[in-house]
Amino acid sequence: MGGRIPDENHRLTDLSGPFRDTQGHQFQDFNDDVEVKDFTARLANLLSQAMRLRNQKLSLTEFETRAQEIKSQIELMTGEPQKHLGIQAIQDLFIRKKDRLYHWAKSPQIPAENNRAERELRPVVINRKVSFGSQSDAGALTRSSIMTLLFTVKKRVKDKSIEEWLKIALDEIALDKQKTFAKLLPPPLSPQ
Repeated sequence: MGGRIPDENHRLTDLSGPFRDTQGHQFQDFNDDVEVKDFTARLANLLSQAMRLRNQKLSLTEFETRAQEIKSQIELMTGEPQKHLGIQAIQDLFIRKKDRLYHWAKSPQIPAENNRAERELRPVVINRKVSFGSQSDAGALTRSSIMTLLFTVKKRVKDKSIEEWLKIALDEIALDKQKTFAKLLPPPLSPQ
Protein backbone atom coordinates (compact mmCIF):
# COMPACT_ATOMS: atom_id res chain seq x y z
CA MET A 1 0.00 0.00 0.00
CA GLY A 2 1.48 3.36 -1.03
CA GLY A 3 1.13 6.74 0.60
CA ARG A 4 2.36 8.65 3.59
CA ILE A 5 0.75 9.44 6.91
CA PRO A 6 1.64 12.23 9.33
CA ASP A 7 2.58 11.38 12.89
CA GLU A 8 2.08 13.70 15.85
CA ASN A 9 5.38 15.46 15.07
CA HIS A 10 4.18 16.21 11.53
CA ARG A 11 6.76 13.85 10.01
CA LEU A 12 5.41 11.93 7.07
CA THR A 13 5.92 8.19 7.36
CA ASP A 14 6.28 6.51 3.99
CA LEU A 15 4.01 3.46 3.76
CA SER A 16 5.30 2.24 0.40
CA GLY A 17 8.68 0.95 1.55
CA PRO A 18 10.67 0.68 4.72
CA PHE A 19 9.35 3.22 7.21
CA ARG A 20 11.15 6.42 6.31
CA ASP A 21 10.42 9.82 7.89
CA THR A 22 10.51 13.14 6.08
CA GLN A 23 9.34 16.57 7.14
CA GLY A 24 5.93 17.85 6.05
CA HIS A 25 2.74 19.48 7.26
CA GLN A 26 0.08 18.01 5.02
CA PHE A 27 -1.67 14.78 4.22
CA GLN A 28 -0.40 13.61 0.85
CA ASP A 29 0.33 10.69 -1.43
CA PHE A 30 -2.68 8.56 -0.49
CA ASN A 31 -3.11 7.46 -4.11
CA ASP A 32 -6.76 7.23 -5.22
CA ASP A 33 -8.19 5.39 -2.22
CA VAL A 34 -11.90 6.27 -1.96
CA GLU A 35 -11.99 5.63 1.79
CA VAL A 36 -9.09 8.04 2.33
CA LYS A 37 -10.55 10.72 0.05
CA ASP A 38 -13.91 10.54 1.83
CA PHE A 39 -12.38 10.61 5.32
CA THR A 40 -9.99 13.49 4.60
CA ALA A 41 -12.69 15.55 2.88
CA ARG A 42 -15.09 15.13 5.82
CA LEU A 43 -12.40 15.78 8.43
CA ALA A 44 -11.02 18.79 6.54
CA ASN A 45 -14.54 20.24 6.35
CA LEU A 46 -15.08 19.85 10.11
CA LEU A 47 -11.66 21.28 10.96
CA SER A 48 -12.30 24.19 8.62
CA GLN A 49 -15.62 24.86 10.35
CA ALA A 50 -13.82 24.82 13.71
CA MET A 51 -11.21 27.30 12.48
CA ARG A 52 -13.83 29.71 11.11
CA LEU A 53 -16.18 29.45 14.10
CA ARG A 54 -14.54 32.07 16.31
CA ASN A 55 -14.79 34.74 13.60
CA GLN A 56 -18.54 34.38 13.24
CA LYS A 57 -20.80 36.89 14.97
CA LEU A 58 -22.26 34.46 17.52
CA SER A 59 -23.35 34.94 21.10
CA LEU A 60 -21.35 32.96 23.64
CA THR A 61 -24.21 30.46 23.96
CA GLU A 62 -24.45 30.06 20.18
CA PHE A 63 -20.68 29.64 19.93
CA GLU A 64 -20.60 27.00 22.68
CA THR A 65 -23.50 25.08 21.10
CA ARG A 66 -21.97 25.11 17.63
CA ALA A 67 -18.47 24.29 18.96
CA GLN A 68 -19.81 21.26 20.83
CA GLU A 69 -21.64 20.09 17.68
CA ILE A 70 -18.44 20.30 15.60
CA LYS A 71 -16.37 18.67 18.36
CA SER A 72 -18.90 15.82 18.66
CA GLN A 73 -18.87 15.28 14.89
CA ILE A 74 -15.06 15.14 14.86
CA GLU A 75 -15.01 12.70 17.79
CA LEU A 76 -17.68 10.53 16.14
CA MET A 77 -15.83 10.52 12.84
CA THR A 78 -12.44 9.75 14.38
CA GLY A 79 -14.02 6.88 16.31
CA GLU A 80 -15.61 5.19 13.27
CA PRO A 81 -14.06 1.84 12.26
CA GLN A 82 -11.79 2.32 9.23
CA LYS A 83 -9.77 -0.16 7.20
CA HIS A 84 -7.01 2.09 5.88
CA LEU A 85 -3.93 2.16 8.12
CA GLY A 86 -3.31 5.84 7.40
CA ILE A 87 -6.79 6.78 8.56
CA GLN A 88 -6.40 4.60 11.64
CA ALA A 89 -3.17 6.44 12.49
CA ILE A 90 -4.93 9.81 12.23
CA GLN A 91 -7.83 8.54 14.31
CA ASP A 92 -5.41 7.26 16.92
CA LEU A 93 -3.81 10.71 17.09
CA PHE A 94 -7.20 12.35 17.71
CA ILE A 95 -8.04 9.79 20.39
CA ARG A 96 -4.68 9.93 22.21
CA LYS A 97 -4.45 13.74 22.09
CA LYS A 98 -8.14 14.36 22.86
CA ASP A 99 -7.36 16.43 25.96
CA ARG A 100 -5.18 18.79 23.88
CA LEU A 101 -7.16 19.14 20.66
CA TYR A 102 -10.42 20.73 21.72
CA HIS A 103 -9.50 23.81 23.77
CA TRP A 104 -10.98 25.92 20.96
CA ALA A 105 -14.45 24.55 21.83
CA LYS A 106 -14.31 26.16 25.29
CA SER A 107 -14.03 29.81 24.27
CA PRO A 108 -14.14 31.96 21.11
CA GLN A 109 -10.89 33.56 22.31
CA ILE A 110 -8.98 30.30 21.70
CA PRO A 111 -8.16 29.62 18.04
CA ALA A 112 -8.66 26.14 16.61
CA GLU A 113 -5.36 26.43 14.75
CA ASN A 114 -1.85 27.61 15.50
CA ASN A 115 -1.33 29.84 12.46
CA ARG A 116 -0.48 32.91 14.56
CA ALA A 117 2.15 31.02 16.54
CA GLU A 118 3.60 29.56 13.34
CA ARG A 119 3.77 33.03 11.72
CA GLU A 120 5.46 34.50 14.80
CA LEU A 121 8.09 31.75 14.83
CA ARG A 122 8.82 31.91 11.10
CA PRO A 123 11.44 34.72 11.24
CA VAL A 124 13.22 32.97 14.13
CA VAL A 125 13.33 29.66 12.26
CA ILE A 126 14.57 31.31 9.05
CA ASN A 127 17.26 33.20 10.97
CA ARG A 128 18.37 29.99 12.70
CA LYS A 129 18.59 28.20 9.34
CA VAL A 130 20.55 30.91 7.51
CA SER A 131 22.98 31.19 10.43
CA PHE A 132 23.42 27.39 10.43
CA GLY A 133 21.72 27.01 13.79
CA SER A 134 23.40 26.85 17.14
CA GLN A 135 26.71 25.06 17.40
CA SER A 136 25.97 23.63 20.84
CA ASP A 137 23.13 22.74 23.17
CA ALA A 138 24.05 25.75 25.31
CA GLY A 139 23.84 28.00 22.24
CA ALA A 140 20.44 26.58 21.32
CA LEU A 141 19.19 27.14 24.87
CA THR A 142 20.52 30.70 24.89
CA ARG A 143 18.84 31.51 21.56
CA SER A 144 15.59 29.97 22.77
CA SER A 145 15.67 31.93 26.04
CA ILE A 146 16.42 35.23 24.32
CA MET A 147 13.68 34.74 21.72
CA THR A 148 11.15 33.77 24.41
CA LEU A 149 12.00 36.92 26.36
CA LEU A 150 11.76 39.17 23.30
CA PHE A 151 8.46 37.69 22.11
CA THR A 152 7.01 38.01 25.61
CA VAL A 153 8.14 41.64 25.90
CA LYS A 154 6.67 42.38 22.46
CA LYS A 155 3.28 41.04 23.58
CA ARG A 156 3.24 42.71 27.01
CA VAL A 157 4.92 46.09 26.56
CA LYS A 158 2.87 48.55 24.52
CA ASP A 159 4.18 51.94 25.70
CA LYS A 160 7.80 51.54 24.49
CA SER A 161 9.87 49.59 22.01
CA ILE A 162 11.47 46.25 22.84
CA GLU A 163 14.86 47.94 22.62
CA GLU A 164 13.84 50.64 25.12
CA TRP A 165 12.45 48.06 27.56
CA LEU A 166 15.57 45.90 27.21
CA LYS A 167 17.91 48.86 27.91
CA ILE A 168 15.90 49.83 31.01
CA ALA A 169 15.84 46.21 32.23
CA LEU A 170 19.59 45.76 31.68
CA ASP A 171 20.29 49.02 33.54
CA GLU A 172 18.15 47.86 36.49
CA ILE A 173 19.84 44.45 36.59
CA ALA A 174 23.28 46.15 36.52
CA LEU A 175 22.30 48.23 39.57
CA ASP A 176 20.63 45.39 41.49
CA LYS A 177 21.92 41.84 40.95
CA GLN A 178 18.78 40.42 42.62
CA LYS A 179 16.62 41.60 39.71
CA THR A 180 16.02 39.28 36.77
CA PHE A 181 14.26 39.65 33.45
CA ALA A 182 11.45 37.48 34.77
CA LYS A 183 10.91 39.84 37.72
CA LEU A 184 11.00 42.90 35.45
CA LEU A 185 8.45 41.63 32.93
CA PRO A 186 5.14 43.45 33.13
CA PRO A 187 2.07 41.28 33.76
CA PRO A 188 0.18 39.92 30.75
CA LEU A 189 -2.24 42.34 29.11
CA SER A 190 -5.84 41.52 29.83
CA PRO A 191 -7.94 40.49 26.78
CA GLN A 192 -9.94 43.30 25.20
